[in-house]
Amino acid sequence: TTRSLFALGGEALEGAVREEVREQVAQSVVRIDAALELLHPGAHRAMGGLELTASQAEAALRVLRAFSDSRMVALSRAVVEVVQQSKQEAGGGEALSRRLSETLAPRLSDVVQLHREMFPMRPLVFQAEQRSKGSSAWQPAAELNMSFEDAQRFPSASDEVTSGVIAHAQALFEALEGELGEEMPKVPSEMMRSAGGGASSRRDEDDFWLMDCLARGSPSHPKVCACLASSTGHVLNLLMKLSKGAL
Repeated sequence: TTRSLFALGGEALEGAVREEVREQVAQSVVRIDAALELLHPGAHRAMGGLELTASQAEAALRVLRAFSDSRMVALSRAVVEVVQQSKQEAGGGEALSRRLSETLAPRLSDVVQLHREMFPMRPLVFQAEQRSKGSSAWQPAAELNMSFEDAQRFPSASDEVTSGVIAHAQALFEALEGELGEEMPKVPSEMMRSAGGGASSRRDEDDFWLMDCLARGSPSHPKVCACLASSTGHVLNLLMKLSKGAL
């Protein structure tokens, strides 16, 4: 996590000392574990009883290592630039969708290759259909899946290090869900997503989830990486629509 935080960079880490950041990462992990045990003791116990094979552990770690991959770093920086520019210009969802597609199109091979490296046993599939009739306009989710009381108890994601740790934890928990299926509780990833200000977990509905996730995550590079790592199929959706003139 410390390595990828420095690889992704960001103004918040300029001049930071690696050992100090490493200590902050360790403290954030402890706080996340304590919060999960306090708020969802059942899920915490279930996770404590999980037994991973060597291949399952390696599969989960592959996702985390991708955060510091030069291709993922370049993707996240390009996406953050587009999203921030769109926010400054008050562009709508369609404008953001087109800009993201145009930015990601030259990097399609990187997206596909990263997916194959992160999830070698998982086919890259995507939805060819638009959203259901009457809901084609992208609108970010209005509420997060975390109560005010939960948010008060949860570690703040306001600083770059804690925010990055939360994004890494989200990606790790989602990877474990893919490896372990029903054995892995869904609560931890949902908790990380809500704590990090992420979009709804219902990624299978449509590719508008991707824009919501990226808009909420930007300008945090780790959050953007978490979005990209879990939504390569939605990236292909956007590019296919651009090629068909649907955007």
